[in-house]
Amino acid sequence: MERSMSIRSVPAPCHFFASGRCMKGTACPFSHAIDQESPSARPSRKTTAAPPANLKNPATICRFFQAGKCHKGAGCAFLHEETAKPVLPAEATPTETEKPAPETLPATVDSRSLVPCRFFAAGSCKNGSSCPFMHAPATKDNLPEEPTPDETPLDVKDGLLDDPHDDWTRAFSGAVVKFAEGASVSDLSLASDFSAIRLDNLPSESTPASVIQLLGDLGLTAPDDCVRVRQASNGGAASADVKVRDPSFAAAVRDRLSERISNISATRIDVPMAAGSGLHRIDCCKVLCSWHRPTRTAWLNFRTPGVAQKVCDHFRSEVFKVKNQDVGASLLASNKGNSSFIGHGRTWTVRLSDLNPTVTKANILAQIPDHWMPTHVELGQPTYTENADEVTSTVRLRLLQFGPLDMWSVAETGGGKRVKAQARFGNEKDARTAESALNGKSIAWLRCDARAMRTSSGSAAKLTVQHVTTVKVKIPARIYSTLREPLQEKKKLWSEKKVYFVAYPPSNGHVTLKLEGAVSENVAEAYRGLSETVAGTLLDVGKDAWCTVIQNQASWRDILDRINKSHSVTAIRDRRRRQIRLFGRTEGCQLAKELITAQLEKLASEAVVIELAPDEFQWACRGGFKKLVAELGADKVTLDIVSNPRRILYSGGSGGDRAKIHAMLANKNGPALTADPPSEDHPAGGRDCSVCWTEAEEPVVVTSCGHAYCAGCFADLCGAEPAAGARHLVACVGDAAACGKPLPLAELKEHLPSAEFEDVLKAAFTSHVRRRPADFGYCPTPDCGHIYRVFADAAGEDGSDAAVVFTCPECLGATCTRCQATAHPGITCADRKEEASGGYEALARAKAELGVKDCPECKTAMEKTEGCNHMMCGGCRTHICWVCMATFDSDGECYDHLSAKHGGAFDVPAEAAW
Repeated sequence: MERSMSIRSVPAPCHFFASGRCMKGTACPFSHAIDQESPSARPSRKTTAAPPANLKNPATICRFFQAGKCHKGAGCAFLHEETAKPVLPAEATPTETEKPAPETLPATVDSRSLVPCRFFAAGSCKNGSSCPFMHAPATKDNLPEEPTPDETPLDVKDGLLDDPHDDWTRAFSGAVVKFAEGASVSDLSLASDFSAIRLDNLPSESTPASVIQLLGDLGLTAPDDCVRVRQASNGGAASADVKVRDPSFAAAVRDRLSERISNISATRIDVPMAAGSGLHRIDCCKVLCSWHRPTRTAWLNFRTPGVAQKVCDHFRSEVFKVKNQDVGASLLASNKGNSSFIGHGRTWTVRLSDLNPTVTKANILAQIPDHWMPTHVELGQPTYTENADEVTSTVRLRLLQFGPLDMWSVAETGGGKRVKAQARFGNEKDARTAESALNGKSIAWLRCDARAMRTSSGSAAKLTVQHVTTVKVKIPARIYSTLREPLQEKKKLWSEKKVYFVAYPPSNGHVTLKLEGAVSENVAEAYRGLSETVAGTLLDVGKDAWCTVIQNQASWRDILDRINKSHSVTAIRDRRRRQIRLFGRTEGCQLAKELITAQLEKLASEAVVIELAPDEFQWACRGGFKKLVAELGADKVTLDIVSNPRRILYSGGSGGDRAKIHAMLANKNGPALTADPPSEDHPAGGRDCSVCWTEAEEPVVVTSCGHAYCAGCFADLCGAEPAAGARHLVACVGDAAACGKPLPLAELKEHLPSAEFEDVLKAAFTSHVRRRPADFGYCPTPDCGHIYRVFADAAGEDGSDAAVVFTCPECLGATCTRCQATAHPGITCADRKEEASGGYEALARAKAELGVKDCPECKTAMEKTEGCNHMMCGGCRTHICWVCMATFDSDGECYDHLSAKHGGAFDVPAEAAW
């Protein structure tokens, strides 16, 4: 008997699938029907299960379904509403429960999806993907990653202002020196010129203006920039440090406050002295700051893993961008289950990170083709909402709480995950305190936003503050070219200790090298290695060879070319120290030494030195030397303007050439010689050197007047001793010394290596001090070098004849500032001098036996070893006749005296010197 079977045209719905518990997948005979969305559907469309036809109350939601316990599935008479939320991997170990809220939610979205599931957070939720509550993965990928503790934003590409304006202030020998144009000293101050006092128990709202008003009420005045107010962190009483250029100021404040009934206390403190410009070669006052830019994260859901992978790859390879910016992309695993069950409720999610907080869903979908469109897009909340300027301002204000800033610079680049800035404090202590107090603090904490601090996104965007030590060295570009390989080898070793090395692009023939790191000991070790490398190999040459061959530009150029071609060695003349330094491989330097020594011996034997009297030097400046060059050739004669007296160096010629030189010098009072008139080929102020009057080599052009110099002649000019009786001033000698314009400090720094520039400033300071023996004295301890101010009329605090004692902060030696001898407590300067007279007599006898004489002006001991009887004191620069010790204001007066009184400048006829 045949049995008729009823054929189902539509399978009955699987109630196990409706509750998320069907294990048969595609083999299930029942329908796994859901409201399928087209792959091209926009994320704003809802995803809702179709209710059965016999639904009694479509407006009523099943409370058992809400609790995840309904077993009727699609047969339930009440509404089972599914949520269109992104499905994130359930395999991850949960550690956080917060998930960014969607930018906009469809009207039918289940509000429970915004509530974290506490069972999932504990790892015990059994409902899996059917759970109506939020299953947030244990990841912080929606937040920007923090930098590693040793991260240092040092790249030149960051656009940081690494060279702030130089204030031309330096600290030398315990003094703070201010320089002006021409490297002249415009101001010199010592700690003894100041006094400082700390005022405690001030009102919490105190400001520098209110402190100045308080001092005004006491009848005292102080400049605005001399007051520093310290606010208490707990809102309590404030304090202020006041430093004034008046040694009696602190005592006056203390005395006048004691006369009043006041809670304000005054304590005298050590005078804080400025360390000088931040552009010193060593800087320990800088902090590097960085913080994350505000970002947000987006989740894109897809029905198939293939489409999800393709979209993820396109974002990773920067084919897809969001608002023309690269973003991070990662593919999250699908919900737990068999991977073969594709297309039945399973979702693959692509997470996009580092999005601009202003990004919308439309911006994300703009470049995704229609056939790859996600089924849903969800946007997380921004890490913080303040704009960049507000956060930058907040960071700067926080830093200012720890001390005044000499510099604040923010990177100009707009890209990157982090904003980078650097600040320089007035002293190292403030920089270290700021680092310990602010490093690792969240942006919400900086803004005192307690609400934002309670959220993971608000507390994750943190500020990094790192105190660093920076060292800069500027060397000639040709030296760096020779040393590039060994420096790159050292760079790898330094980076292992978190010391970063940067070589800036060449500028005006020089390269600036920078070392920077957070551990000062490692930076110091790297600096020692760098110093040894850039110092080169020293070659000492005899005085005769230096004065004749080395300073002859043509002779030196020939030697330089030979060692460079033969041994790949670069040689530099250190004119100030009269030394030669070789740069290159050790073997090449050794061979270059032998070649240079042999060549110098040969040329020195043929060289002649002609010292010029003042009138002869003026003749040379008026065109006489240029005439010599035209007659004999630039390779045979050189004008030495650094030595005193000035000289003509002659080598490689015949006796007839020497006779021409003497004949021209003898005719120096003839018709005035002038330089060749300007022409189209050689315009006025062109490339002829203003010192040697030949074509300038590696020309340096002074922008203020247009005169040109050889790089070597320019260095000679900057290092030359000042004229007698005049302050130290580096001035242009263009137009036969008629220009006379002081060279700007900015140009000196630009065209000189950093070591030579600092040497010029140090020489100006030394000259300034030695020419003022009545104002300044040196600490008598050997090799100490600190200076003090002489108080010839000073008396002790008790009014006695005992003068003020200077205790050297370097060596702790005590010196009487009145008689400039070792401190003599309990006795007067007159009594001490009388007791020491026996020692002075013995010293005088020893000097007479050794031929040593004291300068009549500053008492500096001098010894004459050779040359004429015109001497110039190395201390005060006074011109002295060595025969009778008469003093003069100029060398010309001294030579006139020697001719009139002593028959000439030499102890032997002058011709014997030629």
